[in-house]
Amino acid sequence: MNLLKPKLIIIDGPMGAGKTTAANLLHLKLPNTVVNGICRIKHCISGFLGNKKEYKIATEVILGMCQCYLKHGKSVIIEQSFREKKIMKPYLDFAQKNNLPLFVYELFAPKKVLLHRIRLRPKAAIKHNVVSYKTILKNIDSYPHRPYGPVRLSFDSSKISAQKIVNQIIKDIKIG
Repeated sequence: MNLLKPKLIIIDGPMGAGKTTAANLLHLKLPNTVVNGICRIKHCISGFLGNKKEYKIATEVILGMCQCYLKHGKSVIIEQSFREKKIMKPYLDFAQKNNLPLFVYELFAPKKVLLHRIRLRPKAAIKHNVVSYKTILKNIDSYPHRPYGPVRLSFDSSKISAQKIVNQIIKDIKIG
């Protein structure tokens, strides 16, 4: 597949799996791409509470941005946790509706590794962006063992570097 052709790339996984790291590295290596995800958008809502209405707004914003980027010939990398089928469905429908090649990848790691990585993250600059330890545990524990999307490749990010993951993703996209 032509790497310049617009496509939707989804990087899925629980908190701490390395989605943001992989998405940012992929963005640097793939031409004509934009990185987005719920965590990049949701905190635009002051006092974001994480309720269904706010997540719906954030998803609509992301899909609107995808539409705009696609119109201008850009590929979009979405990095977020898709714990429920209904969260993944709008992106799958978007790709199908726009006849957009879809590439879904999953990152995972043992819970102990995920928690360690999250503890190493820099503290949030804005107080309402801070996620409680209880919420982190709930998010990790609620992440399904089987992803909801048409996953092309899964990676245990505790056993393979982010750089190697990205190289394999690029290789897979080229095969397309």
